[in-house]
Amino acid sequence: MIMRHITKRKNIYRKRQYLLETREMKRRRYRKFRICRGKVAQIETSRFKRFCPKALRYLDEKWHCKARKISDVQIPENFSFKENFNESVDVIKDFLLLLLYKRKEFQVDFSKCKNLSFSAIFLMNLIFQKYGKTLDVLDALVGLTRHRKIKVIPPQGTDTIRVYKYLHALEWYCSYKFTDSDGEFMRLGLLEGKYRGFKENRKGVVGKRIVSFINSSYGPLKKKLTHQSQNLIESLISEILNNAEDHSLQNNEWYIDGIALHETIDEKEVVELNLVIFNLGDSMYDAFEKTKEDNGTIYNKLENRYLQHKRQFTLFKRFEKESLFTLYMLNEGISRLKFKDPSRGNGTMQFLKAFADLGTKAALGEDSKSCLNVISGHTVLTCDDEVVPFVNGTHLIISLNSQKNNKDLPDSQYLKYYSRYIPGTFIDCKIYITDNFVENIKNEDN
Repeated sequence: MIMRHITKRKNIYRKRQYLLETREMKRRRYRKFRICRGKVAQIETSRFKRFCPKALRYLDEKWHCKARKISDVQIPENFSFKENFNESVDVIKDFLLLLLYKRKEFQVDFSKCKNLSFSAIFLMNLIFQKYGKTLDVLDALVGLTRHRKIKVIPPQGTDTIRVYKYLHALEWYCSYKFTDSDGEFMRLGLLEGKYRGFKENRKGVVGKRIVSFINSSYGPLKKKLTHQSQNLIESLISEILNNAEDHSLQNNEWYIDGIALHETIDEKEVVELNLVIFNLGDSMYDAFEKTKEDNGTIYNKLENRYLQHKRQFTLFKRFEKESLFTLYMLNEGISRLKFKDPSRGNGTMQFLKAFADLGTKAALGEDSKSCLNVISGHTVLTCDDEVVPFVNGTHLIISLNSQKNNKDLPDSQYLKYYSRYIPGTFIDCKIYITDNFVENIKNEDN
């Protein structure tokens, strides 16, 4: 009896070992293709991150998203980097966290949102598109057929039509208040690129598409840019993208998108043109700090200017070094790569000047003022028709003050520093176009 009992236990043990070894062999064989199946199928976080784009991994690393605890995304009343920077960045962090680390369904609630800037929703949409492309790759590899659902709650109230237009144009929420063919809005579409060498450089193609988009946005006004204006914008876009490649993650990525909204303001037919250029990577200040040893002459020049400005600080008016350096770096002749190429440091200021001039031609009042924002790191810099760039000697200069003197401190409303951080640089243009917009351009060209 004892021997029979021992033999039975041995058989059970051997069978158990065999099952464990078989399970382990299957796990090793199919470990690259396993998915976590539940109510809503989703790839395990560790598996998903193997295919996750570098852009999302970089944002996750810089923002430390995993440390946050959140179940849904609540869009604030004012979702704008210019007017509500800290809260807007936190919302985008929450959205990235739920995409990368949570397995359940969640909702993005716009019910309280009254004002929305294109740069903020652009970054959120870029994250979502990168995430969607990753799921498409996993679909092809492991046959993932069911994706997690993200519910979008639309804005509430009668004064939210612009928010509806943004969400409809970006295909976040389809509204029956207007259709795609009635001229209420037009979208450029996400353009992205990287450095590919001279033969495969597509910045010229992108410049032509942007000019075509601007011309098409004039549709309700039956106007077009002149050939001189088209050539100018194409060349400036190409120069801006060269700068974006120099500052971006791994020295290559950049993204562009735009939306034109047709509106009636003060009984005038108006087109609100929004254009965003974004590169992901070091901020302007961080990139400049990394080359201060090689670029010692330019760095010392800016350091001396900062010390002069610092002596003017008061209890109620002071600026962070990063913000002032961002302002200095926009001026012509200043570049972190000046030691490599002496011709660097002109394109960004010419771009600011061109779009600032375009904005002044369609002034509609304080509530509808054209402006251009440079958002980099902790800094938000705003340029409008009150502080446009001006010529000082042979260079274009921007001082952000009414005195147009770069020796004086800038006005606080145009240069702000925040505790939150954007890992990269935005150039965010908003231009209001009216009937006399192109006529003014023609007169200047002649």
